[in-house]
Amino acid sequence: MKVSDLVSAPPKILIYSGAGTGKTALALTLGESCLYLDLDDNMDVAFGLKDQLQPERLKVEVEQFLDTPRRTKAFTTLKQRVFKIANECHAGTFQYKVVVLDSLTSLAVAAQNMVMAGSNKVGDNPQIQHWGLLLTEIENVITMLRSLPIIVFVLAHETTFTADDINKVQIAIPGQKLPGRITRMFNEIWYFRNQPKGQGIHQMYIQTTPTSAVTCRSGRGLKTGTPFATIDKQGLPTGSVSLWTILDQIQQQNKEALLTK
Repeated sequence: MKVSDLVSAPPKILIYSGAGTGKTALALTLGESCLYLDLDDNMDVAFGLKDQLQPERLKVEVEQFLDTPRRTKAFTTLKQRVFKIANECHAGTFQYKVVVLDSLTSLAVAAQNMVMAGSNKVGDNPQIQHWGLLLTEIENVITMLRSLPIIVFVLAHETTFTADDINKVQIAIPGQKLPGRITRMFNEIWYFRNQPKGQGIHQMYIQTTPTSAVTCRSGRGLKTGTPFATIDKQGLPTGSVSLWTILDQIQQQNKEALLTK
């Protein structure tokens, strides 16, 4: 088989950045085609952003997986739901075209809560005997999401560290090796940036060209600098772009099959 004979699979995209850079707001523009798996409890943005895309945000189907001090079942319930989605996709009964997980960072916290609760050590920090199980559980969920025959977005927060006198950014997730292992599982890694444009106006854009400080890439050719919103001097979004519009830019082949709404 030649490369030209292959059919491009629906993309699996990791998005990460600091708080307030528009990850959730952009993901929610997928509208009724999207099933949103929420571990961050951050749905206020759907009501708070009064732009032309707010009606689409309000159509998104949301399922929440939230732990409480007395109930640490979010990770187990989420994992069961992802397994059910995989079965529904295989049977042709899954009704959505895209799944969003928000966020990988909170998924890791939920996994830690589950592992520590299983050891009767709720609230304690993981010890060496817990790390192997914790990392395996997180990787298993991401592997299941990557295997889905639909578009998948995984959102994550960022953390910073210093190495070789360089301030670096990586996904906020436990362990020294797991951030690198997770990013290697995605060909699309988008880092969100906020660029001041003067007079109190900010441009929100996507970085896909890696640097010594930031891991990002686009195997499908999304250009660094792709904008998705402008924030005016009152802090309100203007010129917001739907995530479907951005996906159009990386789906020149098989677009009808993958993005028909």
